[in-house]
Amino acid sequence: MMSFMASTGIITGLVLLINLVFPVKENILLAFHIVLIISVIWFFVSYRIAVKVYRKRDIN
Repeated sequence: MMSFMASTGIITGLVLLINLVFPVKENILLAFHIVLIISVIWFFVSYRIAVKVYRKRDIN
């Protein structure tokens, strides 16, 4: 439940931040694409960090 609330807050914050650059109402699809791109980049960065951390630990 907390992760849903946190992710909803992050996405809302990103959309509001994008709204400062250009109006989201007229460009709603572009705003969704920007949020999607940021989310994908964040996913891959966190995945790479997790792989490096788990390689350093001895997991048996």
